[in-house]
Amino acid sequence: MVDTAAHREAAEVAAARDFLASARREAAVAQAKVAAGSVWYADARIAADRSAGVGETKGPTARGRARPGEFVADEASVVLREQPWQVRCLIARTRRLRVSLPGVWEGFVRGELDAE
Repeated sequence: MVDTAAHREAAEVAAARDFLASARREAAVAQAKVAAGSVWYADARIAADRSAGVGETKGPTARGRARPGEFVADEASVVLREQPWQVRCLIARTRRLRVSLPGVWEGFVRGELDAE
């Protein structure tokens, strides 16, 4: 078989297409990791707040009126460099997705689906 310029160009196009598809899959996997990490962080902070007595309004460990995890989205937004409202939505959406549509969540984790 003769290696022509047309064959090399076709191979280059195919390689670029495959690279792009792979990068998109990796980006989707990264989105799923951020979503899962956000829920993990939220759950850990809520548990820590409860252990510290945050939200209790009576008794010797009363800490005022803040609810456990009330500011978790604000804290995570600093790490993620996103607005707190977007982080609240991310956490809530991820919780719903994992419980209500576990097959979709698994596809997201594998990079077969993305957040959009």
